[in-house]
Amino acid sequence: MRERYLLVPKSRQLTITWLFCGLYLWEALIFPSRRTFIQNKKEADSENNIKRALTIHERLPGWMREWQPCKYTYCHLDFPRSRSEIRGVPAGAHHVRGFTASGVFVDEAAFVDDMDQTLAAIRPALGKIGK
Repeated sequence: MRERYLLVPKSRQLTITWLFCGLYLWEALIFPSRRTFIQNKKEADSENNIKRALTIHERLPGWMREWQPCKYTYCHLDFPRSRSEIRGVPAGAHHVRGFTASGVFVDEAAFVDDMDQTLAAIRPALGKIGK
């Protein structure tokens, strides 16, 4: 969580995707006004990652879910009390360009076409403190 940019070579057995969905969920629960994007090659894969974060939220103790409720819609988790959100988006630079982001998680980046253009769009979206 301290690293600004992080590339994690992974295999399916490491559950790194679950880890990052959980870390960005934690940020949305604890810190105010966070906007995180989870980007995959396809929108359906981004939706699956949003559902991973939702699954983690649903398994939190009841008092935590009541303290920080979560509203789910397709490819989107909204946390009204913290004014934070997690959005799932498909690959492509135009899906993050023009937004301000606290974090962007590009899952399976090796399979994303034109990843150099996506990274070029992500950096300005992150500003000086995004990850």
